[in-house]
Amino acid sequence: MSEVTVSAARIRGKRKLYLLRTQRIVRFLLNCKKNGLSQEMLGGRSYSELSMPEDFSCFKRSERFRIMCAMWHLLSKHKFSEAARLLVHSLYAAQLPASWVWRVAFHIFRCTDSPEAFRKFNKALDQVRVADENNRILEKILFHMTHLDWETASKCRADKVTPRDKYSNMGVVLSREPEIAHVQRLSRLYEGLSLYAMWLGQLNRLDDRGISEEIHTHADDLAEKALFRLQEVEALISAGHLCDIFVRPLIEILEYFGEPERARAVLVNYHHSLPENPNTIRYLCEWYKRRLHSCDRKSELGASCLSNLSSEALSDPNVSQEDNSGNQPKPNVTPTVPKIQRRLLKYRIKFSKHVLPEPAPVMTVRPGSVIEEKRLLRSSFPHLSTIVACLKHGNFGDALYISFALLDHPSWAIYTEPWRLLKKSIESMGQKSPEVVHAISIRRRSWSKVHFQLPDLPTAAAKVQKLFKTVAPSVISETSGADDLLGSALRIEPLHLSRAEFSDLSDLDTSA
Repeated sequence: MSEVTVSAARIRGKRKLYLLRTQRIVRFLLNCKKNGLSQEMLGGRSYSELSMPEDFSCFKRSERFRIMCAMWHLLSKHKFSEAARLLVHSLYAAQLPASWVWRVAFHIFRCTDSPEAFRKFNKALDQVRVADENNRILEKILFHMTHLDWETASKCRADKVTPRDKYSNMGVVLSREPEIAHVQRLSRLYEGLSLYAMWLGQLNRLDDRGISEEIHTHADDLAEKALFRLQEVEALISAGHLCDIFVRPLIEILEYFGEPERARAVLVNYHHSLPENPNTIRYLCEWYKRRLHSCDRKSELGASCLSNLSSEALSDPNVSQEDNSGNQPKPNVTPTVPKIQRRLLKYRIKFSKHVLPEPAPVMTVRPGSVIEEKRLLRSSFPHLSTIVACLKHGNFGDALYISFALLDHPSWAIYTEPWRLLKKSIESMGQKSPEVVHAISIRRRSWSKVHFQLPDLPTAAAKVQKLFKTVAPSVISETSGADDLLGSALRIEPLHLSRAEFSDLSDLDTSA
């Protein structure tokens, strides 16, 4: 009996111990929810010393990692005043890396929005050598650019006044980071971006006050400096980097100096380097659109000059008919306009096929009439005008593809214009054509369950729904997912095919 009693007492003791531990764990979790995990893990005293210290005397001189952990904790809790006090304490109490010091200081200045303190701190750092000096200068440039201080950002690299030791070769090397070449290139590019912003400001002054020789000269000087810095974009493009932020300024400055063909070469190389980036096609469309406008202006100017010359010749009796016909200029600009229009349409089609389907633009106020809706959609979304251009120029297959791809996103189903263009594209191709039959067949079940079930559909959608019911479905193979409730998957074109198609079109001559 004694052994049974002892074993029963042990079992009761284990159960009690288990219940006590479970109760402690539950209490710990409840306190974590109330006070936070850090306070419960570290304890009340240690947590108070770390989070709300008076003089940070709890840290020893050799506790570098504890200081770093405390700094991370303070910054994550947005306690920037305590983080600044800890940073000042760490400068004298521990030997911390200089790169860690200035990175923490930069983060505090950015979060507290203290540009004046940031300038004083960097002015002091400009007098000393730092291991990753180029990274600091790049962060300094970005800080001034975010505060729209373009002039200071463009002079950050020139403000470094560290004296070099002429008796030591180490004085020449101010940076030891492995990415030194790339960081220096980015610093020069962002400096060029700041000069580009200043140049735009000068152009706005020219538009407001008229042409002033001093302002015009200053604008040309800024454009030359920005072009000199931004030329390194071509090296980034060759290396396969994404550099959308630098490409547009470079193109604008090249066109400002009358080098549109060089700008086009940069855009073509950028698209070859990153064919998956839709902005490369967008920039080419913008280039051809500006080229088309310039050709139109030249043709109008040539026509006006021609009319002036003919009127002067008719009013002057000393000029004969042969002399008048021989002196008339023959501008060679008009034949290039249809060529540029065709190329622009090709790139617009390529851009729409690349990015669609995508959601419809958000409209704060629903348009009252169909005409107002059409005007708003065409002005804010380029794919609708691309479909209209395809129908106008006889590219019915592309219009059909883009119309279906546009409506593949259900957010477009509430508007009348996409359905109207889809119906017009189907009628242009023919309701019994293989392209129309295949496009309707792969969307029949998905659109029936999603698009046509939406409330407040326009009347044009009902007409398209009747076409879906009348057009016979194409034959679907057994491996195409015929048992899927939403129908078979859409065909996806690989990127290497689009790259090959682009390479066949990109080398054509577009010069006047």
